Amino acid sequence: MSNWWIFVIIIVLLSRRRRQKRVNMALMLRRHRKGKKIMEEMIRVYIGKEVLVYTINQEVRIDGILEDVRDGWLVVKGFENGEMQTVNLEYVTRVREYPHDKNGKRKLLFD
Repeated sequence: MSNWWIFVIIIVLLSRRRRQKRVNMALMLRRHRKGKKIMEEMIRVYIGKEVLVYTINQEVRIDGILEDVRDGWLVVKGFENGEMQTVNLEYVTRVREYPHDKNGKRKLLFD
């Protein structure tokens, strides 16, 4: 008879643990979404300006005019060919305004 009680107690403990994992996952997703919204709001300052967008992959750097920020995506229009590019915000590490010299011309970058 005592073996059944131990079995029941183990099942109850495991079900509570599983429920707590689901609650923790929901909280983590909510924080992630909030952080993404904050990043979108910060990047909106650059809409209409010439920007450099750095991604997780250090070899890829996107430069152009920031057209829009929506639903976790950046839309950048290229300087030379006017080609539109979209970048997922999860891969963006840095956004900065394109540097200009004292005459207002874009500086050449070698980084």
